[in-house]
Formats: sequence, structure tokens, C-alpha cells
Amino acid sequence: MKLTQAYIRNFRRLEDVSIDFEPSETVFVGPNNSGKTSATEVFRLFLKSNEFSIHDFSVSQIARLDAFGRGDNDESQENADSKGGEALPRIELDMWFSIDPDTEFGRVGLLLPDAEQVYDKVGIRLCYGATDPDKLREDYNSKPTLQATGTPAKPLSHYLTQPGTLKRYFTVEYFSLEEDGEKVNARLLKPEEGKRILNSLVRVECVEAQRKIDDHGHGGSTRLSNVLTTYYKRNLEQAVASDEANQIVDKHNEELTDHYTTVFGELLEVIQGLGVPSVNDRLLRVVSSLIPEVALQGNTTLTYIDTRRNHELPENYNGLAAR
Repeated sequence: MKLTQAYIRNFRRLEDVSIDFEPSETVFVGPNNSGKTSATEVFRLFLKSNEFSIHDFSVSQIARLDAFGRGDNDESQENADSKGGEALPRIELDMWFSIDPDTEFGRVGLLLPDAEQVYDKVGIRLCYGATDPDKLREDYNSKPTLQATGTPAKPLSHYLTQPGTLKRYFTVEYFSLEEDGEKVNARLLKPEEGKRILNSLVRVECVEAQRKIDDHGHGGSTRLSNVLTTYYKRNLEQAVASDEANQIVDKHNEELTDHYTTVFGELLEVIQGLGVPSVNDRLLRVVSSLIPEVALQGNTTLTYIDTRRNHELPENYNGLAAR
């Protein structure tokens, strides 16, 4: 059994790409930002980590997400229909395997369209999409707004960048595939069945690039953001927190401290009761300690902007061109 073909859709630069694998090994060759890393990263995300980000969706699909969040059903559904899909985009990975029908039917039994027919290849689709789109839009529109129109000030794609939000509404689904002429029919599998079959067919082992130039390096000094930070600290005039900024941070610290006192109250009482009481016991208190100077120096992000679409990408999505 061998992995012979893969089809990738709506993943970063790879909006609709097919890959034919060689019998022994396959090497991706191309210039920076041509999609080589993405072609391997999609396997890591689907088969190993499942740690997707909103930035993993192709830029062209972000407009569909935002249109859905605004409730522009006509626009989002029109775009979806033109692509033969749903209003919300999905990242898809199709994998086709060649099999020996005499010896390997048992391993792929759940992927067979018809157990009485003879097949020399089987396919499985992994699809990362929203589990309940209506719930997603409802929760998004229930957030505090800053616009007089009553709509959120930030688009749905920004809402999905918040920690844990994407994972709350999106998940991976598994489908068995059947070729029907030029079409491919997909049949939904139970999650546990899909995971089990996939784990028995494919294993991903990642050998990271040397010299800290991979996407998953930690603290490498070659990133452009680190270079800019060092240059700013050593050569440029430093920003000074104004009195107004200090007052805002102080007020925020007070409000956060009150919030922590409320939410940690019962737990701190339990902890306070542990041990033997003494005359000099002190009370436990969680205090917010934001510092204006630190906030000015440490809360900046280097992004790469598509001025035509007004779309931003984090630094590590720009390949190696700016190392």
C-alpha cells in the first residue's frame, strides 16, 4: 500500500493543488513563499497536531468568513455556490492510496465503496470546518460592539484569532471517497473510525530544518521581528508613557484586580484555610500588575500586509524570505 496522490484545498497559498507522490520519495523544489512548507505542514496539522489557525485558511476565503459573520447570506452563499461548497470555507486534504486487492482489503474495509467490488485504490478526505455555523455567528454577534450599527467592530476572522476560539467551533471530519467519472463522492465516517483508519495508513515524522530556520523554531535570533526589536532598543528614540496612558493602565489594573478578587475568591479562601493559623497570617490576593513602559515595549507584532485585500499574516507565515 502506498500514498499516491494528495489534493489540498483552501490551505494557505494552496487553494486547489494536487500532488503526485513518487514510489520511493518526493521532493518539493521552488522559490521562497511558493508553498513548499505549506504542502508538508498540512500533513502535520491534519495527522499530528490539529493546531490549526485562522491564518491557515487561504486569503481568498477570509472574505467568505467575514461575509458570513456580517450576515451577508446572499454574498457568502453566492461565493460558495460558485465554488460548489458551503457558505463557510473548509480546509480539505484528500489522500489516495494504491492497494493490493488480494491482501489489503481488511485494513481499508471502511473506505471501500462496495465490499463486493474489486478496487486497486481507496481515498480518504480530511475536512477542517465549522461544526455549527449558526452558533458561531450567534456567539460572534453577541460580543460587545463599538459601532452604532450594532455590529461587531472587528470581522469574524479577527474573532477567530482569539485564543481557543477556532478550536471551539471548528473540527476535523473524515470521509471515505469514491470516484464516479470526473466526480468524487464523499461519505461521512464516524470520527473514531476515521482516526483509527488514518493512523493505520499514515504516520508523520517531522525532521526540522537545521540552523533554526523552520517554522517551529523557538526564540531564533534570525527572525526579522527580533532584529527590529534589537535595532529599536539600541538605536532609536524610546517611547515614553504619557500621563494619560499611565492613568488608563492604572484604572485597568484596578478593574482587573477587582475581577480577580471576585473569580478567585472561593479558591483563595480554601487555600487560606490550609495549615495552622497564626497571629501574623496574611490574606492572599491576586493583583493585576500591568506596567505602561513594558506594555509600550513588548506588545508589538510584525505582520505582512496584502494592501489589496487589507489582510495581515503573522511573521512565521512568510516563509524564509525575511530571515
